[in-house]
Amino acid sequence: MTTQVSQFDPGRLAAAVALAAGAVPAHSDQHLCETLLTRLCALLPASHGLLVLGDGDTAVVHAATGGPSGLVGHAVSGRSSALTALLPQALSDTCLVPLAVRDERVGGLELGREHGPAFSADDRALADLVAPRLALLLERHRLQQSLTDLRALHKAVVGTIVDGVIVIDHRGRIEWTNDVALGLFGYDAAELIGANVRSLMPQPDMSQHDGYLSHYLSTGERRVIGIGREVRGKRKDGSEFPLYLAVGETRVDGARKFTGIVRDLTGTKRLEHLVQERQTLARIGELAAVVAHEVRNPLAAIRGVVEVIQTRFATDSPDRAILGDLLVRVDSLDQLVSDLLVYARPAPPVFRPVSVLALARDTAAMVASDRGTDAVRFEVTGDEAELWIDPAQMGRALLNLLTNSAQALRDTGVVHVTGERQGGHYRLTVADAGPGMAPDVAAKCLEPFFTTKTRGTGLGLAIAKRVVDEHGGGFAVQSEPGVGTRVSIDLPVAPMATAAG
Repeated sequence: MTTQVSQFDPGRLAAAVALAAGAVPAHSDQHLCETLLTRLCALLPASHGLLVLGDGDTAVVHAATGGPSGLVGHAVSGRSSALTALLPQALSDTCLVPLAVRDERVGGLELGREHGPAFSADDRALADLVAPRLALLLERHRLQQSLTDLRALHKAVVGTIVDGVIVIDHRGRIEWTNDVALGLFGYDAAELIGANVRSLMPQPDMSQHDGYLSHYLSTGERRVIGIGREVRGKRKDGSEFPLYLAVGETRVDGARKFTGIVRDLTGTKRLEHLVQERQTLARIGELAAVVAHEVRNPLAAIRGVVEVIQTRFATDSPDRAILGDLLVRVDSLDQLVSDLLVYARPAPPVFRPVSVLALARDTAAMVASDRGTDAVRFEVTGDEAELWIDPAQMGRALLNLLTNSAQALRDTGVVHVTGERQGGHYRLTVADAGPGMAPDVAAKCLEPFFTTKTRGTGLGLAIAKRVVDEHGGGFAVQSEPGVGTRVSIDLPVAPMATAAG
């Protein structure tokens, strides 16, 4: 559009051209907007001026030669005249100039006079000269506001993502992480920003990561990027945990950036293990039912026959001793069937308040009276506490643990049983100074039917853990060769829901 100018004095025209030809900063400069608007009001002259963003919903700049000021940022109710909406006094005349950038309207310029003649065509032409520069300033303001809003949205979205987000450069250096990732690995932002991402990986990934990244950058061959997979992560304290990693690639100002989304799989793995354990128990339960029916009854008959035959031999007869050994083996088979039934199909716990240490003392006395453990001493100490437990089931679990410790000590020694209240839990610990277990044995000690004994079902620890699980507690085994073994049972102090019902 060509602006027609009729009768101007050269000074006014030069001033308008100067206002129109000035630079537009990279970012919106509100002070510059106010200055330009004030100078334009003085040039026309107008008593008030207003720049309105968009469709007139927000007044962004107000200038006045003699009237009120400070209306920057005030909302306009969408009425036809923004000045009329904002200013209490009546205006004798207003002049509205649309502001557009690349044929797209970005706002409007509104000028007003309280007194004096109406705006002339020349006044409007001068406003049209300055309008493009004001439009660019207004567009800058709009873009800046949009960028601010976008950053706020980005921060809100990233802040609510439940997964960890890590951004690295082409050299593997961490440039940004969200709070979830920091919490996941146990670091502060200052510790991670600028560090190599390999510090979050255990071996061998830690030493191989830089080589893999270089290989990808030089060949484009993908092994992780664009392909999610399960990996191992390493926390600040050195502990490892399973996590799911998905890596994406982008470019920012020509520079390659890689974004990793990480999710802790510890809970998922725990659930998977629980499902597998339940499936195994279901299969064992089916087997136990068959064994109980098909094996236990014949075993009872065999035992009865052997006892009758045994009475026909003299007490010191070798044949009587052989039959006695046969009875021991029959009893072992019967015990295996019993343990199998208890492990696979335990009866629901019958909860009642029980003194835990008193139960431990009674169980220790029972084990101490057995032949072969009379040289082992049991010490039961700690905080007295009354918990809601099933005394029969928990007593069986303790019997298995104390028997294991006594057998580990062989001829002599002390088995320490301690109880300690820890907040909402009560920890019962059974410890011995026996030979301990090798790491590979300790890793399998809770697996059903795993045993290093010449005679044993391999279900003692598994049953004890299952009992504790049914009580809503925690079960842990720590063992070191040459030092001994410690088994910890954490039981809730408050009654379980099933118990309270």
